[in-house]
Amino acid sequence: MADSKPRTIHYKRAVFSEGSENLEALLRAALAPVSDAYLAEGRQESFSDDGCSFRLINQTKDFSGMLFGEFVTYEPGKRQPLLDLTQHAKYFPLQTKEPAENQAYADDIFYFGIKGNDLVVAQTRSIKTREFETHLIWLLTTCCQSLLNPDATLLLQDQPGNDIYERVANTEAKSLKIGTSLTASRLADPDSGGEVGLKAQNARFSLTGIAGEAIRAVIGSSAYEGLDFSEDLDEANLKVTLELSYLRSTTQEGQRAIDELASSFRHIDGVDYELKLKNGGVVKGEDMKISKRINVTFRNSGLPDLTDLYRKMHDWLLQNLLAQLNGD
Repeated sequence: MADSKPRTIHYKRAVFSEGSENLEALLRAALAPVSDAYLAEGRQESFSDDGCSFRLINQTKDFSGMLFGEFVTYEPGKRQPLLDLTQHAKYFPLQTKEPAENQAYADDIFYFGIKGNDLVVAQTRSIKTREFETHLIWLLTTCCQSLLNPDATLLLQDQPGNDIYERVANTEAKSLKIGTSLTASRLADPDSGGEVGLKAQNARFSLTGIAGEAIRAVIGSSAYEGLDFSEDLDEANLKVTLELSYLRSTTQEGQRAIDELASSFRHIDGVDYELKLKNGGVVKGEDMKISKRINVTFRNSGLPDLTDLYRKMHDWLLQNLLAQLNGD
């Protein structure tokens, strides 16, 4: 029996350094039959140091005038659902059976829809918009070398509502505060030949993530490498907070620095964001993002009903959101 589950979808705007570019048109060209990336095997990006982890835009579909698709990462022998790594296929079919030869477990599946430079995305715990952005740059420059200038930049930016945008765009920032959770990952057990976590009583954990890197920058690599713990920090509720502000006044260049940092930090996933404006207003991270909670039908296979998902993503973007942003 089909089940309904909530998913959060987000609005993003593709911004190029070369302003005339159109992401939908570029991606359609990358997936065209004459392209080197037409077949799935030709557009696999290896993104890990050991060369065992891959990602790609898998199956795409035209739906009501928009280009929709699934962005997946995978590594042989890990997790369901499975990707059938069929040679000379336009996309790798998804399976939900036990792995066999020439198959790989997919991590989560990131769904997207594009209309021009406007995007609606359904990201996951393990695949965020930043990974999708990085892959698009690789696909359009390295994989399909003739599509986008290698020196061009592409950002998938959040777009605040008109009222929030006006407040931030027309008022200088007084202070910026960002915070993120302190996390730790298990270290390799030296008594197990370098494998991780075989002996629970000897498990050691080291700081990781954005907060861990911030601490490394403050105390130095030597002291940082000496920090290890006997348990992870998932339940510790520890946070690292960075605040950028000035007391009474700052220079013109100082004001420009805090304004530009305020713009940059709001696009980072996994951090709490609070911006205090000179006029006394306060803007928080959730105010700077446009998102919606939807209910999606899932099939018995555990995969979403794509017609249902894409229809709801399409309707939210075209019939509601863009009309509001354009003032219609």
